[in-house]
Amino acid sequence: MPLKVLLAEDDTINRNHLYQVLGKTQKYTVYEAPDGRSTIRLATELKPDVIVFHVGMTNLNELEAIKYIQTVNPNVRMLGFSVMYLKNFIKAMLNIGAFGYIVEKFSLTEFEQALTHFQEGTYYLSDRIIRRMATEMLTRIPETHRNGKVDYQLLSRLSRGQARNRIAFDLNLDDDFIQERVDRWVFEWVEMN
Repeated sequence: MPLKVLLAEDDTINRNHLYQVLGKTQKYTVYEAPDGRSTIRLATELKPDVIVFHVGMTNLNELEAIKYIQTVNPNVRMLGFSVMYLKNFIKAMLNIGAFGYIVEKFSLTEFEQALTHFQEGTYYLSDRIIRRMATEMLTRIPETHRNGKVDYQLLSRLSRGQARNRIAFDLNLDDDFIQERVDRWVFEWVEMN
């Protein structure tokens, strides 16, 4: 049975792009919401499995909408996307139950990666966000801990955008170990000033 996906995007061009990306496969039944009020109404009526919502959409306070939608459909999962990725907003979204944040424009592959993370019980953040997080976290590692230390090596490679499977192979690390570290660092990072 296909997953029901609600696209909440007020920009028609972006919404059409997302619809085309997700509509390429039989895995999803895709619905569209052109504004905040429609998002809340359709989320209540359709009970989608996933809502992909644009951060900064017209007539929508995303954080309040997520809280409300989760009261009427507690099983729905939220995935935010935007060209901006402000730490305080990412933190607030993750704290109230969004399972991920993607930087525009995303591909079907990235959307499916986010869903895989959700199914595994982990958060998903776009590679651009992970690179920024890793770059900022590197500055917190003392000089004395940089040579050959696993955390430093891992953050250094993430900051350069190296693929996690390549990092796992090069450093002889388990994928779960890398994911656990990234999850921990993300929450430390969003707390940083």
